[in-house]
Amino acid sequence: MSERCGSLPGEAYARVYLAWAMYDLGDLDEARRRAKHAEDLVRRLGPGHRLQFSVRFFRQRQLQSEERWSELAAFRMETARDPALPPWMAVLHLSLAARAYAEAEDRRHARDLVAVLVSAFARLDPRTLNQNGAVAN
Repeated sequence: MSERCGSLPGEAYARVYLAWAMYDLGDLDEARRRAKHAEDLVRRLGPGHRLQFSVRFFRQRQLQSEERWSELAAFRMETARDPALPPWMAVLHLSLAARAYAEAEDRRHARDLVAVLVSAFARLDPRTLNQNGAVAN
């Protein structure tokens, strides 16, 4: 209906969640095809649109479930570098990148990143959001 009515946000929303559905149903090729189409639509909505997060989260889930650890680490590092990201979210993405490096058996990058994280934790207020999640990773 969104496509017929010319609603780009509506169509992008539907495409993102259809990709999720196909992935959950195990149709990985169709999920990838739909995710690519969704990414193209969401890109047209601009960098601040909320669906950007959904597209990125889908990509993260896909990489993790397919155990593509090196790609996941690079993806998380890229996400953490987003200047619009609050520090408490950057810390969480960095911790997830460290875990992905460890899963990829890239011990040097994992250790280097953990050192950066420990230093960051020392400077953050202990009540900062996501510290517990970052430490748990």
